[in-house]
Formats: sequence, structure tokens, C-alpha cells
Amino acid sequence: MDVYEAINSRRSVRRYQPDAPSVEVIERVLAAAHAAPYGTPQDERYFLVLGGEAKEKFTSFLEQRINDLMPALQEASPPQILILARSVLPTIRSAPVLILVYVAQTDSGALLSLGSVAAAIENLLLAARSEGLG
Repeated sequence: MDVYEAINSRRSVRRYQPDAPSVEVIERVLAAAHAAPYGTPQDERYFLVLGGEAKEKFTSFLEQRINDLMPALQEASPPQILILARSVLPTIRSAPVLILVYVAQTDSGALLSLGSVAAAIENLLLAARSEGLG
């Protein structure tokens, strides 16, 4: 699949096959994410692949944090944020593997660091599409 086909055919997927992709496929997708441009020379992106018990621990932790934040969210957020916060959990739980992407904020600022993560995620999504993954 060429890059234009991957861009034009990529869709948000919320239903997943039960089997995790092979290690080789995950490595190729991560290599594409690592190839994305950086916002600043100091940005260091980190990728964490979670499956099995580690994924379950993470999703349980995430659910508890959302529950802990609900009182504050109810006071400060529009209702759509509350719905989104809760609705993402079943989707995350149903994925056989999660790839967390993050960056340490540099002195150059959060926006440039955020751009580094966004570029990496876009490459990751397009590579996943090229591999036939959601």
C-alpha cells in the first residue's frame, strides 16, 4: 500500500481482532513512528507497548483515575468531556495491544513537544494501516 492510499483509507477503528499483531509488525510500526520529525532537537519520544496483564493493569489504573477525576470534571467540564472520558475505556480494553506515546517536555515548550508526539502518532497510524491494522 502506498502512502497516499494509507492516508486516504485510514479510519478510526473501535473494534479489534482478538489476536495481537506479531512482534515484527509492531516493530515496523514503531520504526515508522520513530522516523517522524521532532519539534525540537531535545525532544525524546517514548513508546510503551502493553499487552496481556500489563494492558489490563494499565486500563484498570486509567479507569480508577477517571473515577477519581469525575467530581472535578463534573464541575469544570462540558458534559461531552464526561461522556468521552468514560466511553474510551471499553475501546481501550478491547484492543489486544496498546502503544502509549509520550515525550518529556523540554524548555522549548509544550507545543513543540506535543508536535513531536503528534507526528509520531500520525506515522504510527499510517504504518498500522499499511500493515492492515486498525
